[in-house]
Amino acid sequence: MGLVSTAQKLKLAESAGADYVIRYDEKNFVKGVMHWTEGVGVDVVYDSVGATTFTRSFEVLKNRGTIVSFGQSSGLLPPIDLNSRLGNRTEQRGSFHVTRPIIRHYIDSQEALKSKTNALFNYIIQGKIRILVGNQYTLENCRQAHQDLKNRLTLGKSILKII
Repeated sequence: MGLVSTAQKLKLAESAGADYVIRYDEKNFVKGVMHWTEGVGVDVVYDSVGATTFTRSFEVLKNRGTIVSFGQSSGLLPPIDLNSRLGNRTEQRGSFHVTRPIIRHYIDSQEALKSKTNALFNYIIQGKIRILVGNQYTLENCRQAHQDLKNRLTLGKSILKII
């Protein structure tokens, strides 16, 4: 299941194997997710969008669900009012976990970083992880790269070529 903001990203998510995709800029994603899960909600929300989706994401979590915030393409995360998120929940919903994973919290040495990086690149080489390179910019076009990122016009990874 995935949330996207454009028709192009919707097609990309579907081609990557997503069973259910919602354009959150056009539809109420909370209603869509809860309909698709038959009112149960999801175990985990991976949120790279930030301001636009973060607060409402609590509404689609199962009991003891987790929100993983790893981006803020639509802006900084808003403050969380824990009383409204946890204090007024029914017995079926609550006890949420929220995290913002930062590499230094999970990998605490250069040796561990090297080992994990080697494993990641081996998965990429073996085709177990596919990387979509959407845009490539020259150093002279770095202003355009920044604008495209800011305006959310990119797909996949953007590369800045330093030649």
